[in-house]
Amino acid sequence: RKTYTRGNDLQINQEITLEEAFQGVKKEINFKAYAVCDTCGGLGHFAKEGVKTCAVCNGRGEIKEVRNTFFGNFQQVRTCVKCAGTGEIPTAPCGTCKATGRVVKARHLAIDILPGVMDGQLIKATGAGEIGERNAPAGDLYIQVRVMGHKVFRREGANLFIKKEISLVDILRGRRIEIPLISGEKTLVEIPAGFNLNENFY
Repeated sequence: RKTYTRGNDLQINQEITLEEAFQGVKKEINFKAYAVCDTCGGLGHFAKEGVKTCAVCNGRGEIKEVRNTFFGNFQQVRTCVKCAGTGEIPTAPCGTCKATGRVVKARHLAIDILPGVMDGQLIKATGAGEIGERNAPAGDLYIQVRVMGHKVFRREGANLFIKKEISLVDILRGRRIEIPLISGEKTLVEIPAGFNLNENFY
């Protein structure tokens, strides 16, 4: 007898800002996917009306085919297309979902994106994908996080880089330079004497 396979996995993209990647953020994910049919409760038919034995496969759920070829006779067993391998035909199939037990619905899911998430990182929501036919288990949902570019900072791994124009006078006098932080605060840094400005200053 046919065992209905789980639903498909889904993958969607979710954009966040660099500030949200630094602080962490909760996002509401909206998408469309197969969900349980409310009319039949995911069965694909109405249980009270009962079922009958498939006349095509006589309740076996499979059909044997014999093919005559030049090399001899070959037997092939295939799933009965009439009953989809169940061996039973519902007396009253659901018209809303066309006997599949599922329909496309708008879905909503809240996810927590933790601080330090990387661009392209996948977040797995188990069982949040498409529901399978006739109450088969649901697949998983994968959310790929896309961190948008920033007008001030450039990210490389866990490091942030910023370009700052300073005058020669400030360098010679050893003045402290005010630098913005991704948190919204600011800090003061001092350029050491003789520092090569073509290199990164950490």
